[in-house]
Amino acid sequence: MPFRFIIGVAALACATICAIGSSFVTFEMVDRVNERLPENRQFSPMWWNWSKYRRLWRAYKELYPNGPLLKKFWALAAVMIVCLVFLAIGIIAR
Repeated sequence: MPFRFIIGVAALACATICAIGSSFVTFEMVDRVNERLPENRQFSPMWWNWSKYRRLWRAYKELYPNGPLLKKFWALAAVMIVCLVFLAIGIIAR
């Protein structure tokens, strides 16, 4: 079994774990923000797009200026991207 295949599988597994982890962090952010917002301004857990993520991040920063969840989300996203780069290199490199 080639070494780059093993690296590719490990990178794909790591990227998948980071994606799932960042989803859980987002759900936790939604729960915490919704606790403090009035009912008409709360975030629905369904139908996410880029502008809705940005509104959530802005609301989280406003309500929790020193909250760790946004940093955790970005750390997981960065690790996921690095893993996907390793995966791409493993697939493309010959």
